[in-house]
Amino acid sequence: MKRFINLTISALAMLFAMCACEEKSDVTPEISASPESVTFAGAGETKNIAVTCNVDDWSYSGQPEWVTVVADGNSLALTASANPSFTEDRAGVLMLTAGNVSFPVELKQLKSSKYEGYTELSSCELVYGGSVYQMFMP
Repeated sequence: MKRFINLTISALAMLFAMCACEEKSDVTPEISASPESVTFAGAGETKNIAVTCNVDDWSYSGQPEWVTVVADGNSLALTASANPSFTEDRAGVLMLTAGNVSFPVELKQLKSSKYEGYTELSSCELVYGGSVYQMFMP
């Protein structure tokens, strides 16, 4: 009888040990970002997004070459370099991933203004001796 009780206790101890070592696979990863899309000025700028995820192990990838990403906890700082095009906007996608779940963050950058970085000038016309002269003043 004593041997039966020892075997039962040993079997129960092994059962508890096996249950404690199992990984919990009942958590389905969920991930999202706010805002879901980001639009940058043509001159370039930095914007932040907040990542919401129910698991600790998440990552980002796929950002276009004109965007630098810096992670700080559940926040991402996205910095767009200046758009060299005066005629076209550009776009890309930053992909957030947790397990087998992905969430796209749409990225857009407006075309650059030909006059970004310059002081706006006022103009006036001067008529002298029958000729019209246009003058620009800061």
